[in-house]
Amino acid sequence: MISIVTESISCMTAEDCEKYGVTLIPLKNICGGKSGPDYIGRVDLKEDSYTLPPSELDYYNVFNKEVKKGNSVLCLTLSQKLSNAYLNAVAAAKRFKGGEVYVLDSRTVASGVLFVVRKARELESQGMDIEGILNGLRAYRSKIFIHFYLPDMEAIKRAKRISGFSFSGKPILNQKPVFCVENGGVRHITNRNTVIGCLRDMIQSTMTMNKIIVHYTDLSRGREFAEMIAKKNSSAEILLREITASLHINIGGEVLCIVGEKSD
Repeated sequence: MISIVTESISCMTAEDCEKYGVTLIPLKNICGGKSGPDYIGRVDLKEDSYTLPPSELDYYNVFNKEVKKGNSVLCLTLSQKLSNAYLNAVAAAKRFKGGEVYVLDSRTVASGVLFVVRKARELESQGMDIEGILNGLRAYRSKIFIHFYLPDMEAIKRAKRISGFSFSGKPILNQKPVFCVENGGVRHITNRNTVIGCLRDMIQSTMTMNKIIVHYTDLSRGREFAEMIAKKNSSAEILLREITASLHINIGGEVLCIVGEKSD
């Protein structure tokens, strides 16, 4: 049996984990001088708010538990361009025999990881062995696209994530920068004057997607945005997922984000 392991910032629910046989390892959130494990929900952001990935020992403990059950482990980490999670997981995996633990950089984050998890189980159901699954996921992960805007740049500066963002031009004062996550990195797309301008850009991007997850901090706003998307892309499968505190710390403010699988 293949056990799948990933991090809490994937925003997977308990139902997701049960359905796909996933063990989540929580990130550590530091806010107001206090630290605690990650959880689904928003956080009261402080000036010193930031997150830490699971440690090598965190990964080792979960891997060891699954290996002792006789399972092989497939660890799908959030993008190594955004976190040291991948490096910590690889270090932990080296403490096991060959064939026991496999680590793959998903090259995505948030529910992009859920898409990769679902693909892994799909490939497994087709009878593929672990090497076939890994090869399939390496080809698949470039299909995941994330689109979001920021009310301002303060959150990522505070969360010490500014170095992970690639800018095509400097964000303009009082305008809202729009970003995407592709192939593991965050890329600045443009700036818009209003939130509705950002949302229109995001909705337009869904026209190449057949599966979409809308992330939100406010459920009513998330539902409203999902309905707007459905009017433009009626054939797409659309799911709603509340973000984790770790994602809120790294993005900040009110969050509306699209995670999608590009059509073939």
